[in-house]
Amino acid sequence: MKNPILAITSAGLILASGCALAQEEQVEYPPMQVVEGWTCKYLDGKGPEDLAKANAAWNAWMDETDQQDYAAAIITPNLVGEFSFDFAWMGVAKTGTAFGVSSHMWMTQGDEVGRMFQETITCDSHTAWVSMMVDTPDDDEVDADDTDFILSISNCSIKDDHTFEDYMAAAEEWDAYAKEHVIMGVAWVWFPVAGEKNNDYDFKVAGAEDDFIELGENWQKFMDGHWQKSSELFDDVVDCDISRVYTGEMIRNFDDE
Repeated sequence: MKNPILAITSAGLILASGCALAQEEQVEYPPMQVVEGWTCKYLDGKGPEDLAKANAAWNAWMDETDQQDYAAAIITPNLVGEFSFDFAWMGVAKTGTAFGVSSHMWMTQGDEVGRMFQETITCDSHTAWVSMMVDTPDDDEVDADDTDFILSISNCSIKDDHTFEDYMAAAEEWDAYAKEHVIMGVAWVWFPVAGEKNNDYDFKVAGAEDDFIELGENWQKFMDGHWQKSSELFDDVVDCDISRVYTGEMIRNFDDE
């Protein structure tokens, strides 16, 4: 399958809220955002408390420079095959423009805060994706004061003779089914656009729950039989590898969330 995002990014990152991609027919997709991630390790003698100080300085700098359209979280490996990094920084920009502005300001004005990070951590990758929500939260799931979450990530590819539109139709049906059966959480697809060393997949599926209690409850519901509906919808359409599970902590949210 040809990555549908690459068709609009080959000449540069072109994003718009609620954009439509031109194909045989105009297909309306959910709003898109930019996600970027660094994988990092602590320097000798440094740890989470030192990172928290750098994060606080960065947050103050973001406020001083009036950057309100960028959110960030620290995610830590939990259920993974190997712990190749101590944590990952995950940033989310509301739009491509917000991503560009934030990146430019960081590279031209962020030296002082940047030194705090350089004295604490070393990062060996920086990757960007375009993110699109495919499993939406119920209103009572949204808690602006809740900063902790669980993030599960899988790499997925569309099977032969199917399209991304087939996947989106399955995802829409699953979203309604999950709400009906109180399977909690939200999910996004992330299309790789820059920085990936190995991108032999079409997109990542990223799912989030509030905590391990909610994750375990969802796993129990699948074991009770709801896996059958998921299998019915997705098995013929998409092939995904086993998920990796991370704990997450929001360190900055959008100004209106």
